[in-house]
Amino acid sequence: MPTIPNFDETRNGSQVSFGRAWTDALLEHVRRLGLRRVAVVCSERREDLAQHAVNMLSDRGVGVLPIVGPRVTRDAVDEASTLLDALGADGLVTIGGGAATALGKATQLARGRTFIAVPTTYAGVEMTDIYGIEDGERIVFGHEERVRPTVIIYDPTLTMPLTREVTASSVFTAMAHAVDALYSSSTSARLQAMAASAITRLAVNLPRACEEPDNLEVRAAVMRGAYQAGTVHGAAGAALHHHLVRMLFGDVGVPYADAHAVVLPHVVAFNAAIARRATQAIGRALGSRDPAASLFDLALIVDAPTRLDRMGFTTAQAREVAVRLAAARFDNPRRPTAAQIEALLHDARLGRRPTVDARRWPALSPYKPPHGALEAALGGRSLERARRVVILVHGEGNTAERMLTTGARLFEGLEEPAFVAVQAEGRSWFPHRFNAPIKDNEPHLTSAIAQLDAVFERLQALGIGPERVVMFGELQGACVVLDYAARRGGRYAGIIGFVGALLGPLRSALHHDADLRTVPVILGGRPDDPWVPKARIEATAEVLRALGADSRVIWYQAPRPELDTDVMNAVREMFGKRPRSEHRDRDRW
Repeated sequence: MPTIPNFDETRNGSQVSFGRAWTDALLEHVRRLGLRRVAVVCSERREDLAQHAVNMLSDRGVGVLPIVGPRVTRDAVDEASTLLDALGADGLVTIGGGAATALGKATQLARGRTFIAVPTTYAGVEMTDIYGIEDGERIVFGHEERVRPTVIIYDPTLTMPLTREVTASSVFTAMAHAVDALYSSSTSARLQAMAASAITRLAVNLPRACEEPDNLEVRAAVMRGAYQAGTVHGAAGAALHHHLVRMLFGDVGVPYADAHAVVLPHVVAFNAAIARRATQAIGRALGSRDPAASLFDLALIVDAPTRLDRMGFTTAQAREVAVRLAAARFDNPRRPTAAQIEALLHDARLGRRPTVDARRWPALSPYKPPHGALEAALGGRSLERARRVVILVHGEGNTAERMLTTGARLFEGLEEPAFVAVQAEGRSWFPHRFNAPIKDNEPHLTSAIAQLDAVFERLQALGIGPERVVMFGELQGACVVLDYAARRGGRYAGIIGFVGALLGPLRSALHHDADLRTVPVILGGRPDDPWVPKARIEATAEVLRALGADSRVIWYQAPRPELDTDVMNAVREMFGKRPRSEHRDRDRW
């Protein structure tokens, strides 16, 4: 038999019952409180539980009020309040997720009743004095002590039917309560310890809850962590994360729990530079030196959402939210500007992996959309100390941060260069195939070229000329790099493009007149790659040779180019290093 903790205590002004069968606890508290007419509000998919509660309460149960949708509208609150009055209800029970609890709270504003909350997710809203009501196009949030439940009943068995998707997003919502509380100026040492305990309990058990949904012990551990997190949040208040998520949910319509999952790692990364103690506490709770990256990786492991753009969130909305939030007042260790919030939201929109020690360049060409508003990621040596700089241009579906990892592998064992990785809007540099007419891929191509122009301008301002710069791209990124070189020319230290070719239909792609004399160029790919035909890569090499470049094409069978001996040796030669023996590279497969 699984061991489930069972206890009763008072937290944040509410009587809490944890671990008992919800039916037993509900009946006991209804009798203890002397309730005679109890109405039950439930989530749309929990009507069976609500009806069971009414039947169990017998003559004390007066009816079920199912809710529809995740948002609590003013009309829904008025309708529920009117119905509760008509039923003569002296007690209210909510059964379900955050929406059911939120409606119960909102009705308390019109007329206070004895309020019993029975949560069936890990949202934790029941432990706070926060309410939210949709009024017109926005949701108005507020704090009132009278909206707190009289009793909260936690029964882990009620979370067993949760899907993997709902479990993951719900647990990230709970984790956000604990993390955000650590940034509050009113958090006590006791609350900090409880927050850390909640983060550990939730992070450790979340993957198991997703893989073993019927494991009651795991579900109980997660629910206890969510209870702790909600307790801390209810006592300490909200910092940047919750204010941002409320705006995304209330003003834009991003799903509430999903917004928590996506935004949390980015807020941790943003606050890291100032809130060092809180960052270290979160890191210890997660067993990581980089809590922002660990939270992002955890989301990937459990298939939680990591991108706001997949929820319809746009660049224009990012700018609007940033301006409104920057003008608001809230408790946070680092006061964000509109530009900083917008950059954070762009990262969250595209699912870029955050880190607490990330180095960035501000938007490279903000007035040249669609790519210009995005920050470039920096890696490797500092630009001031590096002998060479490698500009990294990712392929479709990739990010600048992943390209930094690829670059570190490809240039492993060489003198450590500085990396500048540019980012494409929507993770794609152009919308159509590489051989489509140039005009069909505009204005994206012009914006991509402008990104590279801006990088070279900034490098030149630091005293770094093209002769110290290598450009490296994959797939779409390779096409952008090769096209840039053929258009602009220059005495680059090197150009590397895998599975890419000059852009446009064959005839137009082969007509360039830039000067690339003596520039070493490495092209290549898998011979059977469907994205760019072998003949097109070879034709690109011929064009670059005609422009004076020292072009070579390498066909490889390894899963990745950096795992191929010939590729690695060619890169080493570009950096003036001796070739590496073959047996060492076989060990890398």
